[in-house]
Amino acid sequence: MNLVQKLNRFKNLDWSDCMIFDGPTHSELFQKNIGILGYGKIGKEIAKRIKPFGTSLVGYTRSFKKRDKYLNNLYLSKDLKKTVNKLDYLIISCPLTNKTKDMINANIFKSMKKNAVIINIARGGIINESDLYNALKKKLIGGAIIDTWFRYPQSKEQNGFKPSKFLFNKMKNVVMSPHISAWSENMIERRSKVISNNINRLYTKKSLINVVKKL
Repeated sequence: MNLVQKLNRFKNLDWSDCMIFDGPTHSELFQKNIGILGYGKIGKEIAKRIKPFGTSLVGYTRSFKKRDKYLNNLYLSKDLKKTVNKLDYLIISCPLTNKTKDMINANIFKSMKKNAVIINIARGGIINESDLYNALKKKLIGGAIIDTWFRYPQSKEQNGFKPSKFLFNKMKNVVMSPHISAWSENMIERRSKVISNNINRLYTKKSLINVVKKL
């Protein structure tokens, strides 16, 4: 979480972090314990990409599934509080439902490591807004990387629109982006192929893929 500060210091031509001057070291993903809350298609793709860094991966699902080759352990989502104390990073990739709303709250933060980082690429409401702010302010956890938010503007002309009632943008232990983590050129191409494939499947009366089911 200190990477942003290090980069900003060097933009100001401050060399104090340089290794040749014995600057402070930084951590790495190797041998880190990473939890993925919501081990569906997105969760599995995350695991596939993180595993080669030598990480220990834990998945959390609503119901038991067969553990794949990427996971070291697989737990039920309800067991998160009992196991989250072992994690260095917690990645949220589950859908927002009545059951997952505010699922990450003060009880979870109190059980996490003091240097643990939470990453939300799913939906803002899965994390309790007030509890997240307090956990970061009181340094109950190491930091947060947030891409999905609690409030959104109605148009891009609303410059200055705050994504939360709290000033996360003023916090040094927060890395934040405006819901862009999945918005890549390659994603649009893949999505277009899925849509065209489904149109062909509908025409030939085959079963559709990626059907949204009510939870």
